[in-house]
Amino acid sequence: MRIRQLIGLSLGLAAAFGAIAPAIGATVTNINTTITNAGSCVLVTGCPENYGVYSYAGSTTQMINTPTSASFGFTDSFNQGSNQSTGSNLGASATGSGAPWNFQDNILFDTTGAAVQAQASALITNVSGLQVRIISLTNPATGTPFDVTSAASASTLLGGPGVVTVENGWTTFLAGPIDYTATMLKAVPAGDYILQVRGEAQAGSSYSGTIAFTAVPLPGALIMLLSGLGLLGAAGAKRRRSAIGLA
Repeated sequence: MRIRQLIGLSLGLAAAFGAIAPAIGATVTNINTTITNAGSCVLVTGCPENYGVYSYAGSTTQMINTPTSASFGFTDSFNQGSNQSTGSNLGASATGSGAPWNFQDNILFDTTGAAVQAQASALITNVSGLQVRIISLTNPATGTPFDVTSAASASTLLGGPGVVTVENGWTTFLAGPIDYTATMLKAVPAGDYILQVRGEAQAGSSYSGTIAFTAVPLPGALIMLLSGLGLLGAAGAKRRRSAIGLA
């Protein structure tokens, strides 16, 4: 490949990556669905599974523009007044460490444009074992979006093998006792996702949180490659000018 072609390639790659559109996220401002288990089983694992799904339709959609970072909020409460009551702990379908849990919320969102990374923070009242993960909205078994409102999807959405996780499992909210943080370091490419939150809710319990998205920077190795190609092109141009001067 000639030097001129290398220059064109380096400039073309730089322009292409510089023109990546800002990431955009959108989410319904309410919890979309909550999965709970019927009964009163308090076993850490092995409770009988009879899941119900409760839908909370949002009235507005929040758009998030992410040139550097942006966020949206989520919240839920349990076992108080007319709010959702939790029954048994989740059964064997709820995989991963940190049990018990007696609820799981599923919040739909999407991103377009640049890849993003995510960090969630939460305020917790009478909720233990709060965890978060991001999964693809697409059901790998069917190639179509999960119906998060259907009890038939509950066991799959609770588990691991039947979903495509952006993270390799659940991330636990750490620190506290007031502000809890969970950092998800893997890049989230453009697409449709479900933010899942689960925990063990006691009487008069609630949590409220924020998930923040940060655009993933251009990889250092690629920046060095583009810089190297640019320097190589500049050196070639200098040699050509020198050769013309000598002629």
